[in-house]
Amino acid sequence: MKKYQNIIVLINEEINTKQVLEHAIIMANAFETIITLVYVVNIALVISKFYQSANIEQIELGIEKQGEKILKEISTIVPQGIKVKGVIEIGSIGSIILSAAKKYNADFIVIDKQIFGLPKKNCINSFNRYKIAHSDCTILIVQSE
Repeated sequence: MKKYQNIIVLINEEINTKQVLEHAIIMANAFETIITLVYVVNIALVISKFYQSANIEQIELGIEKQGEKILKEISTIVPQGIKVKGVIEIGSIGSIILSAAKKYNADFIVIDKQIFGLPKKNCINSFNRYKIAHSDCTILIVQSE
């Protein structure tokens, strides 16, 4: 039986994080693995804020503080005994999926269906199908309520 070592959970403000995290916790308990929470900052949001303000350092600091706050809140959901770490990435969630898996040595990714912009019919566009097909690790797509 395959043993997973590192489970990545991609999160941002648009995702039903608690529901996705519940699935990661089940997997982490079963395989005694670490959960890596990857908070993804929407690059379009960063760019729009950059053009509204000349102080990019202040924007970066604000993004980092917001990300740390969200990661801290979400980490409290994870039961004691399960190792959890949080990291912040800037980009679009779609582009971060595979790069984060490689960067953090993940072998399992748990994501919300919303990440792919999937409609209720579960249609996966060709770009996202390509990403899933070329992943080096298992991807669990969670159906949101």
